[in-house]
Amino acid sequence: MRKLGSVALFSLIVAIVALLIALLALRRADIVERRARALTRPDRQPESPDRPMGTGASTAHGLSAPGGPGTGLSRIAVVRYNAFEDAGGQLSYSAALLDDAGSGLILTSIHSRAETRSYIKEIGPQGDERDATLSAEEREALRKAMAKR
Repeated sequence: MRKLGSVALFSLIVAIVALLIALLALRRADIVERRARALTRPDRQPESPDRPMGTGASTAHGLSAPGGPGTGLSRIAVVRYNAFEDAGGQLSYSAALLDDAGSGLILTSIHSRAETRSYIKEIGPQGDERDATLSAEEREALRKAMAKR
């Protein structure tokens, strides 16, 4: 009987720890979601977890947040595709995020049955490739984003 009690206590402790981890993950996901939403809204700026949303300006790699100094991300395009013949549902994508000058980055996520890989490639002014050669899907996302004014 004593052994069953210690197993139950251990199970309770593991469940509480798992619940705390899940709550922390939900908090982090909420912060990431609010930051992503702020990047696509011209009246909002990305927030720090320590600041209320919409205060202060944030820059990364020379890009300014919408509403902050500079031009912000104004050209966004996404191309979805099947990276492999055995993977359906167009789960792979390339997303171009550019400012008015054509600088920014391309996010690519390649999905297969076994794994998913993500890449970021920096784009210079007027859509110049900085980091690496672009795939056909990345070039298409870049072309679509550059066509937006």
